[in-house]
Amino acid sequence: MTKDITDKLSFDENPTLKVKGEVIEVQADAMNVLKIMGLFDGEKSESKATLEAAEMLFSKKDREKIKGMKLQFKDYVTLVQEAINIAVSDEEEGEK
Repeated sequence: MTKDITDKLSFDENPTLKVKGEVIEVQADAMNVLKIMGLFDGEKSESKATLEAAEMLFSKKDREKIKGMKLQFKDYVTLVQEAINIAVSDEEEGEK
């Protein structure tokens, strides 16, 4: 017996964040998000986990955009945290 659950799945596009007029796509597929959540389990320093999360959350092209913004450390951490938040939530901030 096969149960088709396709209609229960959303297949949405990746969410995006806007920073300084630049649109940054967040890689929000389930496997990626689960890996990211595992980074913050206490075994790694927060700064190392943040860098690894950014590698998974943002494409190389978007990481270059972010690098060009020359964000302060706290702002970079905020960007990664917001990307994680949007990846695990049901809706983008602008949709509320």
